[in-house]
Amino acid sequence: MTCFVLFSCKEKDGEPDMTEPNKTISVTFVNDVEKADIWILPQTEENRKTSLWGTATISKLDSGDKRTVEISSFDEGKYIVRIIDSDHAFYSADDMILGDNCTIHFKSDETKYESSIVVLDKDGKILYSKEAFQGVFGAY
Repeated sequence: MTCFVLFSCKEKDGEPDMTEPNKTISVTFVNDVEKADIWILPQTEENRKTSLWGTATISKLDSGDKRTVEISSFDEGKYIVRIIDSDHAFYSADDMILGDNCTIHFKSDETKYESSIVVLDKDGKILYSKEAFQGVFGAY
């Protein structure tokens, strides 16, 4: 497993100042819905109120696939997930507490109208389970 350690660089007397490394956690995302872009963001007031989240944490993840990523850990510990699938459906879930080596499982029923996000710890125990809010961008 590859682990990335991020450093914050500041100038101190003209020299780079390498501060304490940011902690990261490893998260695996399993997509059982449509091909989608996924954002896993710290749950801050700013992130909750905006629809501009920057580059997707996981891009173009096909249905039936999974991908493991390293994300920054932070003291508050709650995250939000925003998903936009290839059919322009939007999904979201808030108040998720993620730990190292957890799995986020995104699934829906056969109609695709009932979607849920389930977070499992490294031992497979359910930490979080919630129906995902769903909306559609654009007109059909």
